[in-house]
Amino acid sequence: MESSKPVLELQDVRSGYNSVPVINGVSLDLAAQEILFLFGRNGVGKTTLLKTICGLLKAQSGHIRLIQEDCTTWPTFKRARKGIAYVPQGRGIFPKHTVRQNLVAGLRACPDRNAEIPEQVFEYFPILKERINQAGGTLSGGQQQMLAIARALCGRPNILLLDEPTEGIQPSIVQDLKEIIRTIVEEHKVSVLLVEQNFDFGIELANRCMVMDKGEIVKKGDASEFKNDDVIDEILAL
Repeated sequence: MESSKPVLELQDVRSGYNSVPVINGVSLDLAAQEILFLFGRNGVGKTTLLKTICGLLKAQSGHIRLIQEDCTTWPTFKRARKGIAYVPQGRGIFPKHTVRQNLVAGLRACPDRNAEIPEQVFEYFPILKERINQAGGTLSGGQQQMLAIARALCGRPNILLLDEPTEGIQPSIVQDLKEIIRTIVEEHKVSVLLVEQNFDFGIELANRCMVMDKGEIVKKGDASEFKNDDVIDEILAL
């Protein structure tokens, strides 16, 4: 992980759905080439937080800064072109479109309007090159997750928001995915905010960890601090 000013900062951010508050004053920062693991039970606000960061939900108060620039009121497309890529839970690919068409859709977030699909995505996910003309919806769950991440990389992001990337994926592919994420961080100099229920997967990847409960960050620290059995028991009891 590089030592530098944060690429992403949240200061006392609150958001929710209409009049229902979900995120209650979250502050965090994400450094360059850092993997920050956000953990918590279902329904505590993790996905809502990611949607607020990428602009799918409006922040009701507080500030979001992207590379020291306040983006709190920016629309989603502007945040995407400035480097935020969101891979949602459930992948969110276009099932009737081919692999190629899904990847081309990812290029729309790239500042270079003449950009082409990066060859590196096929180095990370060679199966996608083999299935380039196959409909996304006919791929296996693991292959669809690969496609979702590859599509995000087509936008040349510097921040990758990953929501439950191991959900519904067989264990052998989970291990491959872990190594691919590490490689992407190193080679693309991407920072990752990871939401994941697979605690072992997240803690092995992360530099730091934050635990969310009832829309608030209730515990945080270096990943090494969360590898203690007593700490894990405390987290899982929340």
